[in-house]
Amino acid sequence: MSSSPKFHWKVFVSFYVVFSFLALGGVGAIVLYVAPPGRIANWSVWQLLLLSKAQWQAVHTTRRAPVPRGGRASTSTSTGRCSSRT
Repeated sequence: MSSSPKFHWKVFVSFYVVFSFLALGGVGAIVLYVAPPGRIANWSVWQLLLLSKAQWQAVHTTRRAPVPRGGRASTSTSTGRCSSRT
């Protein structure tokens, strides 16, 4: 009697989150690095993989994983120095 391997959702979700973070963050960062400056990109209607530079910027900034708020978080104060909260 053979039992089929059990599907583990926790493992699947963990790999999916890591892969999507690396894929979107890494690809978005590389695209924005090679993209021309803003004015030139706007004038020439620059696109890569059917997305303009502004759209790549939106993907890169809005698809990041949320920063965990537990433990020690570093915040910037009005003086410009970083302080540590516990």
